[in-house]
Amino acid sequence: MGVQPTSDNIVQARERPKLVFYNTTTHASMEPPANYGGWTTAFLSEVTTRRSGRSPAGRVDKPWTIWSNLFMFVHDRHQVILQHLLKKPRWSIDALLRELPVSRSTLRRDLVDLERRRSVIRVHGGVMRPDFVHGEPTFDRRQRQHEEEKRAIARIAAELVPDHATVYLDAGTTTLRVAELLLPRRNLRLFTHSLRLMTLATTGHAAITCLGGEHRPGSDALVGNLTLKWLENLRFDVAVIGASGVGADGAFTTELSECTVKQRIMQRSRKNILVCDSSKWNGSAAVRFAAWKEFHTWVSDADLPASARHHARRHGIHLELAHQQEGVAA
Repeated sequence: MGVQPTSDNIVQARERPKLVFYNTTTHASMEPPANYGGWTTAFLSEVTTRRSGRSPAGRVDKPWTIWSNLFMFVHDRHQVILQHLLKKPRWSIDALLRELPVSRSTLRRDLVDLERRRSVIRVHGGVMRPDFVHGEPTFDRRQRQHEEEKRAIARIAAELVPDHATVYLDAGTTTLRVAELLLPRRNLRLFTHSLRLMTLATTGHAAITCLGGEHRPGSDALVGNLTLKWLENLRFDVAVIGASGVGADGAFTTELSECTVKQRIMQRSRKNILVCDSSKWNGSAAVRFAAWKEFHTWVSDADLPASARHHARRHGIHLELAHQQEGVAA
């Protein structure tokens, strides 16, 4: 073919408009592997045409590396995209480009590949996590998200609960972490409508009561009129409340039945503690259950944006920020 290889592995060069691969062990040209995919040809062309130091004969002086390494690189890039979507369910193309050192065309091909595998859903100008489109994520999935932040928040929140208190624990992944730290304390009386929390009841010493109601699978909680009837006859010293999202207007949840239960709990409590990590700020939940003035304390993590801190303090809320490793307040 007139172009001699210069590497110990397969390299790629251009001769006129045709893409040619070379085996540098046998010094023979070869067809691209059958599973290379259309995006790979374009990806290699893009990388090669950007490189400097190519000779007039079309030789790549510093060729792209091993074929298998290319696939590893693409796989790693896909994993980074999925990790970003785990942290935030919707990303614009421009935002992802700021996070990944790739071109716009390469990113688009990655997203097409991930969509074919049903790992993402492409929308105009961006990409979304499938469960963000199809509905509320499962409890187990939410429990795995921001796990270290939730544990650090729980340590601070548990310290705010005094001995001999009657405490209501909301149904949620962060409040479940708080419950794990309160259950060993013998001098507490706990109430909840969380079935997940009740599965932990035998591991602790605190007295615990579960309210009745209708099972809601998304949160593994009991809700409805029966739950509200129970709450009419109860009073609490402290209520530990979770949220699906928080914003300038207050705290939000995803479902009306959860909203009414949270509101009734807060009405029956002398002190309301909000526990939610910084990822919930300006979250996508649609139903507001409380204004800021209804909380006494907000426990979050140290990554909480300045705008969120401003709103909390402007409404007179005591703000506690937990560091993930130390678990101490900021």
